[in-house]
Parts: sequence; C-alpha cells; structure tokens
Amino acid sequence: MKGLAWSAYSKEKPNVVVAGPVPGQTYPSLVLPVLAPDPGKTTNTNTKNGAPVDYGKFFIYVGANRGRGQVYPEGNNSNNMQYTSPTYGKISSIDGLKITIEGKDGPVVSEVGAGADIVVKVGETVAKHEPLT
Repeated sequence: MKGLAWSAYSKEKPNVVVAGPVPGQTYPSLVLPVLAPDPGKTTNTNTKNGAPVDYGKFFIYVGANRGRGQVYPEGNNSNNMQYTSPTYGKISSIDGLKITIEGKDGPVVSEVGAGADIVVKVGETVAKHEPLT
C-alpha cells in the first residue's frame, strides 16, 4: 500500500503502532503478516549444544477507526474534521482547497483537507473559529 505511514503511538508506548491513512473503500481488509522462523527447524547458534530456539508467546491487538476522529500519524486533520476560520474577516477567494480570508492584519490562507465540503462563499464574513467546512 503506497503512502501508508507507520508511526509509534507515543514515546511512552513505542510498541503501539498507528498506521494510516487507509482508505476503507480501496482496502476493505488488511492482512498483517507475522514472520517468525520455524522453531522446529531453526537452532539457536548462541548455544553450545545447538538446542532448538525457544520462542515466547505474544499477544497482538489490532484496532481500527473508521469515520470521525481518525488518527493520522503526522497529526494533520482528516476530511472528516471541521475546519474553522483562523481569524475574523471576509472570504476574498476560494481556490480549490485554499480559502483566503481578508482580516484586519492582512490576508490569511486556510487550507482544508481533500474531500471536505466547503460551506462558505466568496464575499461572506466569518468570525474566528467559525466553520469553513
């Protein structure tokens, strides 16, 4: 899967991994392979007698989150998030995913995520933290 990012969930829990974004319509299921040598055929070369390798048992937990509240490893918002105006002002242009707001300190460009529905129009006045999507 091209573009899939893998990241540790936090510094406190490096064994917990977050992967994504994974488009559910393209990938309705995921197969996570677990690769380990065959303990019956592999010997431990660190022992003097070449005894079979002793493997431990580990639990693997897998969770998924679809829809609102998606967690992206990079920390960016998903298209399910509500994007809000960073300042008070008038919408001067909408160019694809970039919304330009003319505020008292000059123009401010706010970029929304792909797939988000923009609910404002050019010429509208928006307050700070007012929804743009």
